[in-house]
Amino acid sequence: MIKKTYPRRVILILKNDGFLFFFTYTLNRMQLIFAAA
Repeated sequence: MIKKTYPRRVILILKNDGFLFFFTYTLNRMQLIFAAA
């Protein structure tokens, strides 16, 4: 990952939405895997 200096507000948003983003990302990945299978 490339390290960048983010504003404090962006960091808070990333921390709050990190789990939700990860959850939706894994769900989309599972759909692709099931569709391929």
